[in-house]
Amino acid sequence: MVELVYTREPDLPPPVSMEFPDATGAESLIVVDLGGGLYRLDESPLGSEFAGWNDVVRCVPGQDGHLVCVELVRSSGLHRNQFIPATAYLSCPNWELLRQRIMAAGGNWEQIWGGILILHYPPELAAEFERLLEVG
Repeated sequence: MVELVYTREPDLPPPVSMEFPDATGAESLIVVDLGGGLYRLDESPLGSEFAGWNDVVRCVPGQDGHLVCVELVRSSGLHRNQFIPATAYLSCPNWELLRQRIMAAGGNWEQIWGGILILHYPPELAAEFERLLEVG
């Protein structure tokens, strides 16, 4: 089984190996153990659409010491947008403005491997935020 592992800042908690029902392997993610087999995801998996940042999932122990996600207990309720942006976008004013607006709205953004972006924001702001996804 292949496991996706990401480079992280050294001051973050250690990641946990987790497998999702719609994925072909495990991913190494930072989670918060809520007890009773419940975990809140502090990172989004790349290989799964089952759950994402700030969702709460139920897991059981799996083979090789990883967790197997068996249920989405509570969704964050946020819209998720995952894509690889044009290089020019990451240095444009719209990207900085979008990051600020996402965080102010209670959402989050993740940048994986220096290029893949995963955005989480309230669904009612999708039309407004998607206009900021253009190089401006």
